[in-house]
Amino acid sequence: MPVLNSAVSLMDEGFSRTGRRVLGYALRWNEPAHIAKGSSTFVEIFRSGAFAKSIANKAVKLCLEHDTDSVIASQSNGTLCLVEDLVGLRIDATIADSIDGDEAMAAVRQRSKTGLSISFGSAVCEWQNFNGTRTRSITNCDLVEVSICRNPAYGSSEIVAGAMRINRFLSAIDLSAERNRRLFEAERRLVKYRYEIGSVHDAAIITGRGGSIF
Repeated sequence: MPVLNSAVSLMDEGFSRTGRRVLGYALRWNEPAHIAKGSSTFVEIFRSGAFAKSIANKAVKLCLEHDTDSVIASQSNGTLCLVEDLVGLRIDATIADSIDGDEAMAAVRQRSKTGLSISFGSAVCEWQNFNGTRTRSITNCDLVEVSICRNPAYGSSEIVAGAMRINRFLSAIDLSAERNRRLFEAERRLVKYRYEIGSVHDAAIITGRGGSIF
């Protein structure tokens, strides 16, 4: 029986099909990116729901460094899953067994490429000025592709591969979901409490037990 290097086996599941899984966030909601287009600079943020239409259309591809000739996963063949969760746009992909796919997997495992970037068009957005800084909030767009890249515009993006990093990533999602569930439950109880207090107060006024309302 071969002896496996434990450090490698924990971080790298090998190049089997199941070992070619990557997970990450292409961006997080309301996290700013500083965009430069020619002489124009502005801040860009995405709102939750901006990609719902594109996800439903199932035509988004995963590429390497925005090279549309280097497709390494896609919604159309079931190797790319896109989800809008409470945090942002999450991807879960099985990378193609190809030269480009091997390059992508090596880059993610070795952490030479740790981010994701997106290409999109037909943006529906709102422009605002904050302390002299132009900011556009995108509420809807046509998402064309997501790319594994070295220098993403959104610093909050991330991508991971390998058993240990994937498990850590999934655990963080579970913790975030549990935290949000508890916040929602606390808000629900607060609303219920305020409603009950208000109902008691109104009943006291109607019956004359609440004292003067003037």
